[in-house]
Amino acid sequence: MWELPWYEKVKINCDGLSPGNLSIVGTGFTFRAHNGDFLRVLMVNIGVTTSYNAECSSIMSALNTVLDTQLAKGALSF
Repeated sequence: MWELPWYEKVKINCDGLSPGNLSIVGTGFTFRAHNGDFLRVLMVNIGVTTSYNAECSSIMSALNTVLDTQLAKGALSF
C-alpha cells in the first residue's frame, strides 16, 4: 500500500509501461510532498524499445529532474 512520505520529504514513484518486450513504451514519474500534494508529474512516450529500457528510463528521468530543479534538495530518502 502506498504511504505518504515523512514530514518535509519528497516521495518519487516511477514506472515504465510496455505491452510487450519490444514495442511502443511509455515512462513516467510523480513527486509527492509529505501532505500528498503533487510537485511534479511526467508521462512520456519514448518509442519502440524493451520493457527493461522503459523502467530504466523512468528512473533516470526522475533523477535528472531532481538534479535539474533541485526540487528535493536535502529532502530525498531512498
